[in-house]
Amino acid sequence: MDQDGSPGPSAKRRKIEITVEGQVDEYDLKRIIARTARMQHEDHEEQEQEEHEDRSAAYARVRGHVRRTRTPEQRVMLALIFLPPSQRDRYRREWLAEMTSMDPVQAAEFALELLCLAPKMGFTFLISRLLGRRAA
Repeated sequence: MDQDGSPGPSAKRRKIEITVEGQVDEYDLKRIIARTARMQHEDHEEQEQEEHEDRSAAYARVRGHVRRTRTPEQRVMLALIFLPPSQRDRYRREWLAEMTSMDPVQAAEFALELLCLAPKMGFTFLISRLLGRRAA
């Protein structure tokens, strides 16, 4: 509120003061009003654009975070395909528990490493199942 008790201009709006010296005809007054309205419209568009960019950036951050946290889990699930069905649940629980104690970047690196090593692990399980345990 202003000092006289009337509601003041919105915090988002710019206050425009025009001082006119001398005589102003109707044409000049229309031009001044049109220019003022155009300036307000441009300010409003600029403000909307900034708000849209802020919302877009926030959405991108959220989407990026969701994507980063989901991708390591998807990689773990893909790595489990290489393991025998009897071992999948045990390793899934172990690997996901391991990833929960890591920050997102470390978890992504861990999941990628698992995915790269999963075929070798699966082959090791297959060989041990085919050949069985042998006495030393």
